[in-house]
Amino acid sequence: MLFAILLALVPFALAAPTPDMSTSSSCPVSSIEVPIIPGIERAAGEQTIFSTVGRGVQNYTCTAGKWLSAGALADLYDMSCMSTVLSPLFNINQTSTAIAFGALQAIPFPATDPSLVKFDHFFVRTAAGGIAPAFRDSRVGIEVVGSLISRADSPAGNVTTIPWLHLTAASGMLSKGVFRTHTIGGQAPPSCAAEGRSLSVPYTAMYYFTA
Repeated sequence: MLFAILLALVPFALAAPTPDMSTSSSCPVSSIEVPIIPGIERAAGEQTIFSTVGRGVQNYTCTAGKWLSAGALADLYDMSCMSTVLSPLFNINQTSTAIAFGALQAIPFPATDPSLVKFDHFFVRTAAGGIAPAFRDSRVGIEVVGSLISRADSPAGNVTTIPWLHLTAASGMLSKGVFRTHTIGGQAPPSCAAEGRSLSVPYTAMYYFTA
C-alpha cells in the first residue's frame, strides 16, 4: 500500500517546475543520507546536494564474445523535493525504490520535454584512452567527471540489473561524489556472437550527488 502511494506521486513530482539557471537543488536535501549497501560507503564529511532519478540506456559493444561497456546515456530529473517531503513519512529506500519504478513507467527516453531534465549523463574519453562517466547541467555549463570508488551488485539479485556505484569527482565542480543506487535493468546478456555489434539496454536508477 505504501509503495503504491509513493509510485502514484512520481508523475506529479516530474511535472513540478525546476528552477531556471540554478546550480542548487529544487529543495534542500542535506539531511537525507545517501542509501548504501555492503560494498558502498558514504564519503566522510559530504552531504547530499541533489536527489535525482535517471532514465536512459547502457551501451555495449560485442568484443571477443562478450558485451563490453561502451558507456551510457541518460536524462536525470530532480527528485529533491519529493525526497524531502516524504523523508519524515517513509525511509529513503522506500522512497528511492518507488521513484525508480515510477520513472521506469512514466518517463520516456530520450526526454519529450528537455526543460524538465536537470542533468545530462554521458561518457567522455580519458587521457589514458578509456571512458569515464560525466554529468552536466547544460543550462549553466557545470559538470563533473567521475572516477570509480566502489561498486556492489544490486540487492535485488537480478542478473539483468546493473550494480550500484560510488564515484568521486576526477574533474569538474558540479559535485564531489555521485552515487548510483536502486538500479533497474541496464545489464547486457552474458555473451554475444556478432563481433562489433552494438547494444543499448534501457535502465533506470537513482543518482545522489554529494559535496
